[in-house]
Amino acid sequence: MVKLVLQQTSGIVAVFFNNVNQEGLSLLSWLSTFNSSHSTTFFASWNATHNNPCKWDYIKCNSNGFVSEINITSIHLFTTFPTQFLSFNFLTTLVLSYGSLTGEIPSSIGNLSSLVSLDLNYNALTGRIPPEIGKLSQLQLLSLISNSLQDGIPTEIGNCSKFQRLLLFDNHLCGRIPLEIGQVRALEIFRADGNMGIHGEIPMQISQCKELVFLGLQRLGFQGRFHMVLES
Repeated sequence: MVKLVLQQTSGIVAVFFNNVNQEGLSLLSWLSTFNSSHSTTFFASWNATHNNPCKWDYIKCNSNGFVSEINITSIHLFTTFPTQFLSFNFLTTLVLSYGSLTGEIPSSIGNLSSLVSLDLNYNALTGRIPPEIGKLSQLQLLSLISNSLQDGIPTEIGNCSKFQRLLLFDNHLCGRIPLEIGQVRALEIFRADGNMGIHGEIPMQISQCKELVFLGLQRLGFQGRFHMVLES
């Protein structure tokens, strides 16, 4: 049994003996980084005396007791991206939206090899979309709507062959839409609206995305006419 101390800028929150497994400890470690004591009140069920976090709010586990889903939305977290979760080998869904997250998406996001859905909408994330996203071979949804992300759309997205929805609108992205998007044959929805730094032409390769039903490219920095590249 290990003594666990959680501490915030406002002082010590709790001191107790814990039974929880390593994934639970990682979740509690992230909780201790919150810069608002009010935010922690939403996590009263996160109890270190439990054996695992499977009954905690916002957490789901698989049949073997490993965390498979984390879904936290509309709670102002006032902290950075949770690097503590990046060792969760069975995590398939990570939703942290409308949460006032700051900082950058770490390159070690590529370690989450089981990830199917990554939703970080409506936060205050900065920096670039890490190229290591391309390591997530199971990823079907990447949603980064309304952050302050910069730089280009990484060419490595072409490695995510199972992508169905790629939602990047209302950021500060720039450069061209990568030609490699044509490798994402399962793509159904692609939205990059509201990134005025994106310029050039719609790549012809996007016509290879035969499942595409919605292409959102309003309010971009394109010049001249669009070329019709999609085929029925």
